[in-house]
Amino acid sequence: MAPKVRKRFDLPSDAREIPGLAGYVITSHGTVYSRWNFHGRLDEGWYIVQPRTHQSRPVVGLRTGSRKQYPFQVGALVLRAHVGPRPPGFECRHLDGNPFNNVLSNVCWGTHAENVEDRIRHGRQSRQLGEAHPLSRLSDKKVRAIRELRLMRLPVNWLAKQYEVRRDCIYKVASRRAWKHVV
Repeated sequence: MAPKVRKRFDLPSDAREIPGLAGYVITSHGTVYSRWNFHGRLDEGWYIVQPRTHQSRPVVGLRTGSRKQYPFQVGALVLRAHVGPRPPGFECRHLDGNPFNNVLSNVCWGTHAENVEDRIRHGRQSRQLGEAHPLSRLSDKKVRAIRELRLMRLPVNWLAKQYEVRRDCIYKVASRRAWKHVV
């Protein structure tokens, strides 16, 4: 069997080094280039890193000094190289709502709340809360009952069986981390 051969590429003029990731550059259009070869050693030429899809987003596996690869979202890498490091509490936003469009003009750092609003505006997330959600197993009435029963110290396992939900759902409902809109 013939050894694997990868095609080497010349770097485009807009390629910038990705801070903290030696041997990698990324263009303003989201193409990642690597100098790492198949044996985990830095090579002379540049190779294109093919992204894979993870949770509906393009992700590339990159080495962080060792031979082990870690997943990085392409949009966040574009921002990291061309804009600067991620501010605390911020995440990568796609302004047009398409997570596969990682062009620099389409991505920016933003808060989680801004990202959620983007998803709602672009129709990628529903605002259906509680019993209005088609997959809901609980109703507002059942949520109020669960909270009252937990205040009376009834066991979580028993409540989970009674309402046909998982234990973590009971915990989240009782602590108001889920169903926050129900008073």
